[in-house]
Amino acid sequence: MIKQQNSDVRAAIKASGLKQYEVATLMHVSASYLSQLLLQPLSEGHKKRVMAAIKQGESLKGEQE
Repeated sequence: MIKQQNSDVRAAIKASGLKQYEVATLMHVSASYLSQLLLQPLSEGHKKRVMAAIKQGESLKGEQE
């Protein structure tokens, strides 16, 4: 079985309750661009950007509830 790239980032997205397209929107990129990014090992900069978007999405979600 092939190990999925960026499983930590994918797990963080899943744990946040956000959808991948929602994270992409918060990053101001297209969903397909984020999908392409996640197929390759992420640079530290990209990883920080994705994690920041997840954190932002979680706080926005908390405000809505």
